[in-house]
Amino acid sequence: MLLLAFLAGSPLLASSWRAEADRRIDAHRRGELVVDFSAREGAGAAPAGSVRIELLRHHFDFGAAVNTTFLAEESPRGEAYRRFLEEHVNALVAENAMKWYALQPEPGPRLWTEADQFLDFAAERGLRVRGHTLFWSKAHWVQDWVHELGPEALRAVVEDHLRSVVQRYAGRLTGWDVNNEMMTGSFFLDRLGPEIRPWMYRETRRLDPGVPLFLNEYGLL
Repeated sequence: MLLLAFLAGSPLLASSWRAEADRRIDAHRRGELVVDFSAREGAGAAPAGSVRIELLRHHFDFGAAVNTTFLAEESPRGEAYRRFLEEHVNALVAENAMKWYALQPEPGPRLWTEADQFLDFAAERGLRVRGHTLFWSKAHWVQDWVHELGPEALRAVVEDHLRSVVQRYAGRLTGWDVNNEMMTGSFFLDRLGPEIRPWMYRETRRLDPGVPLFLNEYGLL
């Protein structure tokens, strides 16, 4: 990682990297903008001058994964962290606060505080939020107490968790990662059968209609 960072910043590669980035920006992110000016009737020709255009909001999301501990920290570091997010991004995702193991590390009531504060922070600043993630198919990231459940009890807690979380945050997100890494993980598939996967998506759609649902995975392309 250090070598990569060094090479990316070296004079030998910086110019070629930036030239290639500029080429892709021209191809994919730039287009012509035509602005017509006209004077009010009877006011004569509009005077010559310059036009200044200020970008108020990106059409695309430029985001960050948020550490909610840093976000809530009352310290110079916390202040700098919040200020950076306010100034440089327009979309957020929680690193961990909305994951099942963070919301319900043990059986019983869910720990909503960090997720709620994260969403409130975003809403107060007009920042978009992606919901990550309702479930994680890698067994390593599933709580021990969930591992211990039989199929019937597991199905019950899966249904309860999905409905509790989606109903709480419906209408506040730009999308849901429903079953994280389900192409490379199979915890729920192995225990509840193949029907559980489409059920997760159908039920999320029913409870939060119109919001995009994602299959979040890596290493596919």
